[in-house]
Amino acid sequence: PATADTAITTQVLLAELTFSATAAPATSNGLITFNAIGSDTSANATGTASWFRCFASNGTTVVMDGSVGTATSNLVLNSTSIVSGGTVSVSAFTHDVLNSSSGL
Repeated sequence: PATADTAITTQVLLAELTFSATAAPATSNGLITFNAIGSDTSANATGTASWFRCFASNGTTVVMDGSVGTATSNLVLNSTSIVSGGTVSVSAFTHDVLNSSSGL
């Protein structure tokens, strides 16, 4: 989608990962470095991850979208090649609130 305010239409849900009870500590110099995120041990579908969407704890209120990759993206995964039933793990998740238009 063009922005986090754009509805998901034809995009396929590949995996669902959940924040810990405290998603992140306070912002430091405009950078949020999120706490550990649990792995999805049974991915929903097969495909290549190219973006993510975060929801509030109610599961419906969109908080932000961001980039996905294996090194220099907001959300760093073990692999962007997701296989249905496989494990999807997060290595790191950061968000620069000073240089963002996500609405955080």
